[in-house]
Formats: sequence, structure tokens, C-alpha cells
Amino acid sequence: MDSMKTFALLISLVAVNAGAQGRLLGSQHRDEVISSHDGKGHISTVVNAFDGYYRSIIIRRLNAQGQLQWEDQHRDGLDERAHASSMHEDATLYVVGERRVYGHSSFLIMKFHPDGGLLWEYTDSQHDCRATATAVDAKGDLLIAGTCEYGGIFPARIVKYGANGALLWEYDYNAGGLNLVKAIHVEANGNTAVSLEVRTGDGRGGSYFARTIVFNENGWLIGER
Repeated sequence: MDSMKTFALLISLVAVNAGAQGRLLGSQHRDEVISSHDGKGHISTVVNAFDGYYRSIIIRRLNAQGQLQWEDQHRDGLDERAHASSMHEDATLYVVGERRVYGHSSFLIMKFHPDGGLLWEYTDSQHDCRATATAVDAKGDLLIAGTCEYGGIFPARIVKYGANGALLWEYDYNAGGLNLVKAIHVEANGNTAVSLEVRTGDGRGGSYFARTIVFNENGWLIGER
């Protein structure tokens, strides 16, 4: 069985196991499994859970044989949800999503040690934003993208953090309408490509088109296609 089939099988088994645990617990609601891998067989899974009072984010790491290596339940009493994750080749794990405070969301960024344990946790300075895609480059720096709402304008927001948690650059991109982030990845030359679906109209009519925007390592927008 090749590596991609093995990865897909392991993720399906984890999803079934998470669903079974949710049914047994009865009081916990869980979303679909968010998964990522380091290219060496290690897999991480992230699940949002709610017990009726508190939200939590459950993170697990499995080896290439599907055996659990560690588990962490992140629950700090805040309204937080994970939407994407990525792993560096050294198995360092990043989880991104949103933290809601008084009805306003901000990017949530968390970094976990390869052997488990939260290394740092930050929220972005901009409000009414949700991180939905992430990628990590060869140096361990983190790229994050999502969509914001600024007074009826819906730009895509892209930020880059260093491996130490320092903000390196940020960029808000607006092609008109609703700028939905579909994916982000780091290209071989170190540039960052963000795939967007731009919707115009009221969401029930109008039109949409796809666009990819490209940034260099310093955060300069160098291409649109």
C-alpha cells in the first residue's frame, strides 16, 4: 500500500474512532477531523469539541502505524475553534482558527512541540477575521490565511509568523466582493501562493471567480493569476 493510501486509511480510522467516542460520551459534540502530516509518516489530527459548557480543541499525533503518540486537550475557557493545521518536517505542529471575544473573532495561532505540549499561542491584532488555511515553510515559519469583515468589506488576510512567534508581515487583499481563502502553500522558490474564490453579489446571485495571489518571502505581492 503506498503512502497516500496509508495516510487516507489512517485518517478514516481516526475519524471513525472520534465519532465512536463522541457517541459514547454523549455530551460532547465534535466536528470533522482536521489532519496534517510531516511527510515522514507522522500524522496529526485536530477536532473541535463542545461539552455543553466549554469548547475545547483536541489534538492527537499518530505514528506511521496509526499508534497514538500523544494527545492534548486545549481548553482555556475561551471560545476557540480550529479550522486548519500544518506540520513542519521536524513534526512541530501548528493549529490555526479563531478566538471569539464579545462576538468578534480574531486569528488564533498555536504551536505544539513534536513530543506534545503547547509552545506558544497568539491571536492576531485584527478583529472579525477567521483563519482557515495554513502552511509552514522549510525554516519553520508559518503562513496563515483567512477572511475578514471590515464594515461590509470582506478581504482575505495573510500573515506570516516566525518559528518563535514573531509577526513577520501581514497583508489584506481585496478583489471586490467576498474573498474566500481556499488554500495556501509555499512554492519551491520560497514564495507563498494563496488560492481565493471571489464572490460578488449577495451570495444568492452574482458571480464568482478564482484567483491566486503570490507573495515573496518578505510579504510583497508579486503576482496575481
